Amino acid sequence: MKIKKSDWIIGSILVVFLASLPFWLPKNEPSPKKRKLDWTPTFKKVENKPYASKAIYLLLKDLFPQKEIKLRLDVFPNDSLFLHQSKEVASKYNLFYTHLRADADQEFADALNSFVYYGGEAFMAAEYFSYLLENEFGKALVTREYIASENLEIRFLHPKLANKTYKFPNLTYYSAFQVYGAKNFQNDTLTTQDDIDSEYNPESNFSDEPQAEILAIDQYKNPVFIKIKIGSGTLYACSIPLIFTNYGILDDKQRDFIAAIVSHLPVRDVLWEDEIKWQYQYTKREDETPDGIKELAFLRKNPPLWWAFWLTLVGIVLFILFKAKREQRIIRTLEKNINTSLEFTQTIGRLYFNYNDHKNLAEKKILYFLEFLRSNYFINASENPDEATIHKIASKLAVSEDKVKETFTIIREIKAKQEVSEEDLHKLTKCIHQIKKSTMFA
Repeated sequence: MKIKKSDWIIGSILVVFLASLPFWLPKNEPSPKKRKLDWTPTFKKVENKPYASKAIYLLLKDLFPQKEIKLRLDVFPNDSLFLHQSKEVASKYNLFYTHLRADADQEFADALNSFVYYGGEAFMAAEYFSYLLENEFGKALVTREYIASENLEIRFLHPKLANKTYKFPNLTYYSAFQVYGAKNFQNDTLTTQDDIDSEYNPESNFSDEPQAEILAIDQYKNPVFIKIKIGSGTLYACSIPLIFTNYGILDDKQRDFIAAIVSHLPVRDVLWEDEIKWQYQYTKREDETPDGIKELAFLRKNPPLWWAFWLTLVGIVLFILFKAKREQRIIRTLEKNINTSLEFTQTIGRLYFNYNDHKNLAEKKILYFLEFLRSNYFINASENPDEATIHKIASKLAVSEDKVKETFTIIREIKAKQEVSEEDLHKLTKCIHQIKKSTMFA
């Protein structure tokens, strides 16, 4: 069915109308005040989100001049390669890791231990460390507790850094370490026996070659930055990873704190731990964009792509409405079958009439007769059947046994002859016809 001219006109008007909408509709761009920020902690070095790590990644380039900041997976593509490294290789790098959680698997925990043991320096900032990583912290048992405060204040215990307090008014909820397992404490910071007998004093250092050392505390004297010696290297752990995000680095004072943290690391090339296979999957808040419509959200942020998307949908709908509207399916033209039976019969008749090949024709009639018995009556007869076969043929075809014997006698005679006369062929045809005419297959 052809589309009417009026349908084409209506469709063209609709397409032109929709295509012109972006030009005459008022732009409804969200103001900066109404635009929602994505507070998902991603810690990615290429994002500008508040809880991404682009700022600290760029700051590391200034803190380690003339050194390279490399992705750890580019240098060690998998944890097994990271695990089996010599002292010469491990001592060339600092490992820098900042994420909300450190849910390491056994392979990474073993690799980290090997890396630090052979002289590598590692810095890890996370609110949560898996028990596999805590096992690498040495004899000191490290657990966490979460603290709510109006603001966060941190100071270092090192004499050269202890005269300054760093304030983070934007961080009101964070975690801290609790370090146990010290047998003896140095007496220079303890004033009473109660302090010595207390379960823990955060400003104390271990004696007798301590495995863990507290480097920084908050205003409540809770450890937030510790140092663990493993073999020839050192593992530094911080319990407040949000400091090392774009939102955490707001002013020069906070940048000075990060510089003081990083100053504990030697000047080496830095291995940045970015997309890790066991990375904790952050649970989204209800007001955040679900994963299923990220693509649509991307189109919505780009007006040209958004209009192209809707115009494509409208075009598909218009095509369905106008192209498929009551359209009749094509009716096939069937060619008439040509009856060639008569032509075939005439051709075969002329063949044998012209050549007088009665022997060939008789043999074909015999084969056809035997196949007739086999196909219709399931009698597998030969040219010289026995008495039982003759009796079975006579019973099933309702003819006399003498007629059956006569027919097979003629068949044997024709088979024995080199040449068959027209009379013999006629006699064979007559006998076969008399047997078959009494059956339903005649």
